[in-house]
Amino acid sequence: MLVIGGGPSYKKHYDDYKKFKGTILSTDVAAHTIMDNGVYPDYIVTAEAARELSELDYFNIEETRKHPIQIIISGETRNELLESFTKAKIPYKMFRYPEGHVVLPDVGLTAVVYAKEVLKADSIVIVGFEHEGDEYPEFTFRTWADRFWWFVRQWDDEFIINCSEGGVLYGTSKRKSIKKSTLKEINESN
Repeated sequence: MLVIGGGPSYKKHYDDYKKFKGTILSTDVAAHTIMDNGVYPDYIVTAEAARELSELDYFNIEETRKHPIQIIISGETRNELLESFTKAKIPYKMFRYPEGHVVLPDVGLTAVVYAKEVLKADSIVIVGFEHEGDEYPEFTFRTWADRFWWFVRQWDDEFIINCSEGGVLYGTSKRKSIKKSTLKEINESN
């Protein structure tokens, strides 16, 4: 399974996404852009609690209707967004974190946990998970990375294959190894 996050590297691989043989999950942040470039994910995951969304800006409504794309929301998704889905007649499914886990308003992590826990992925390829930049304070990126590692350290080594081209998750951590690769290598091996 491929999970496309909202970090800078996600905009570099449209052709590789089209060649990917498997299920594709996109975060809400990346969804509109990848669909504008001819990539239609199987799932769009949203977990936004506070982001100022202008109605359904992250969701290419016309393309979502044309293609069998499933919208996945979390317990943190804002009511205004749910009302917009209902008004636009776009069905969605609620995802709740496994029992004992805190609900996290982190869309990338929510997509990865959904792929693992609900879709029963054998492995997960991630792109756009740099968790660094100037869009948010450094503390925010570190918090997201810490939450990500909290889940990953419970999973098998190299269950996550990181194709994000850098960032705080890239490579090996003291806590758990993540396999590094590129989407081109992944596509060539399948």
